Amino acid sequence: MNWTGWLILAVTLVALYLLGLVLYRLYMNAVALKAEIEKSQLLIAQAQQFEKLEIAPAKPSSQQQLAKLMMKRRKLVRSREKKAEDRQRRLVQRVRDIEIDKR
Repeated sequence: MNWTGWLILAVTLVALYLLGLVLYRLYMNAVALKAEIEKSQLLIAQAQQFEKLEIAPAKPSSQQQLAKLMMKRRKLVRSREKKAEDRQRRLVQRVRDIEIDKR
């Protein structure tokens, strides 16, 4: 065989190798897609089996429960305020840590 025959053989083998790589990637993507489709179908089936959520009507609280409810409410408000203050404090600290002069 002369050099053109070897060149054609080499180009053909490289092309077959690249085609094999492309087909392998396509196969791997198809397997991943199949897994995602199965997971989605499971979630869709679970969502379709979900019964309608019933909302219980509000009922008035008694005088005995009022103190507990007010304490819970104050605790919740304080925790929200503390979270906001902590977030602001962390932000201020990050701003202070920024080095402006980097010469």
